[in-house]
Amino acid sequence: MPFTPAEKGREASVKSRRTGEAGWGGAGGEGLPPGRQEGRGVPVPPAEGAKPSRGGAKARDGRSADTVGGRILSRFSGRLPLSILVPTNIVLLLALAAVPSFLLYRRTVELEEDLSRKEEGLASRTADWEDTVAQRIDQLHARLDRKGSLSEDAQAEEVAMVRQASRAVIHIEQTTYKTDGGNRYTVKRAGSGFLFDSEGYALTNFHVIDGYDELKAYLHGGQEVHVKLVGKDPPSDVALLRLLDLDRVAGPEDLAPLPLGESASLASGEVVYALGSPRNLQGSAARGIVSNPTRHQPSLMLETSGINTGLFNNWIQTDAPINRGNSGGPLVDLSGRVVGIVTRKMLEAEAIGFAIPIDHVQAILPLLKRDELVRRSTIGVLLAPYRPDRSFLESGVQVQAVLRGGPADAAGIRPGDILNRIGEVTLAAPLDRDLPEAWSRISACERGVPVRVAISRDQTPMAVTVTPRLREEIDDKFFHFPLLGCSVAPIEPSLRRLFHVAESQGLWIAAVEANGRFAHEGFRAGDVIVKIGGEPVSRLGQLKKQIDRVENQSLAKIELEFSREGTAMSKSLTFHFLQDE
Repeated sequence: MPFTPAEKGREASVKSRRTGEAGWGGAGGEGLPPGRQEGRGVPVPPAEGAKPSRGGAKARDGRSADTVGGRILSRFSGRLPLSILVPTNIVLLLALAAVPSFLLYRRTVELEEDLSRKEEGLASRTADWEDTVAQRIDQLHARLDRKGSLSEDAQAEEVAMVRQASRAVIHIEQTTYKTDGGNRYTVKRAGSGFLFDSEGYALTNFHVIDGYDELKAYLHGGQEVHVKLVGKDPPSDVALLRLLDLDRVAGPEDLAPLPLGESASLASGEVVYALGSPRNLQGSAARGIVSNPTRHQPSLMLETSGINTGLFNNWIQTDAPINRGNSGGPLVDLSGRVVGIVTRKMLEAEAIGFAIPIDHVQAILPLLKRDELVRRSTIGVLLAPYRPDRSFLESGVQVQAVLRGGPADAAGIRPGDILNRIGEVTLAAPLDRDLPEAWSRISACERGVPVRVAISRDQTPMAVTVTPRLREEIDDKFFHFPLLGCSVAPIEPSLRRLFHVAESQGLWIAAVEANGRFAHEGFRAGDVIVKIGGEPVSRLGQLKKQIDRVENQSLAKIELEFSREGTAMSKSLTFHFLQDE
């Protein structure tokens, strides 16, 4: 019996489900779960020779049936027509892909909102900070406007401090009697000093009292008192005095010793006062700042003695005005404590003065009280800084020159050697300001007792034995001229035969720097300078006068005549200097 069209359709559908010839995506049963029989859940073995599929059967759109979308579509594959299933699959996939983009967009919006809130908070805090700074500046301006640079309270405190400190300052007068051509005349000089304890001890500069025949001291109130020299240290330019009969001439209000402070803590810019009697103007005070608390200036010469100062101490450089008569006065800080002894100013300069640090003075104070003269040892060398080389890291101090006939010369030490240790004491001076410490350690050695000295020569360690001698026997007899790179001394009768010098006048070259001007010009230790500019020379002051003249010119010449082992020689030196416009 023939089938009707409707019956034919039902028959084809049944056959399709039985044989697997039709599915949602095409022939071969690709729309069904692999290895399953429709409606029974019984595994169907794969056909003979067929390869197992990784990840399951593939739909025509290339997606695995094991995915969420695949499982959903598989369930409806036999129930929905193809025209509906394909668009639905595409929409579902687009929806699944849109979820991460939406989450990313939402996170971006949250971050932008958080950043905006933080920017608003930062702007608010910045505005508050600017307001606070502006208020602080206004307060400072208001304080400064009241007295220009100081508040009324601060100025009153400084005035009270200066008034109190000035009571301890003393005025010193030195009288020297001299004879010239049978005529006797008097030379007077004045300086300053200050009381620092209740027993009447006072400090001043050595050059203030050097060579005196009479010495007088006057208190702040004008009372004259007897004074006695207790101790002196010319290389430091320090002298210790004691005022006598104070209870007879002064009342308690006239005795106000100044406390000694410390100079190690001084800093550039700190306010200080220089007290004293400039140009005999007693009771003067000059205000300034500390320009440099550790200035190395080793060749400040004493006018009368010709002794080097500044070898054992650095200097406090200050711009407080210093004039003749200020020497020996106290340099005090704002608390009224002594931080230095005012000593001198630099000639031909403005607002450049020097004071001896009070820490150095306190270190030698016991020696000043014990002996009239502070005695030091020497080995007869000039020192220079030495910074260790990377290939040779041992610290030390460089020998710049060796005094002919001195202990170092006898031990075989040469210019250019590096002194590493003397005895058990290590020496180190990488900078100029470290040299005073090295000098002090050498000067503390016991005189006349041999000591082992570790040296380095061309980076080769060596050891020699040196016998230190009294400094006054050697070093204090010559003066160092950095411009010439040499040290000279007045010729002595005992040296004339040794150096074949027949002249009655001359300056002996005691040492020549290894890299100095005299060394480059061929001068040697032992040469004797006979004339300068055609004029006979016998005193250090004559040579210094020529050097000062040269340093004040942009181009200058010095004509020198000298003797070497009895042979007369001459040399012309030309100096070029850069001048400030």
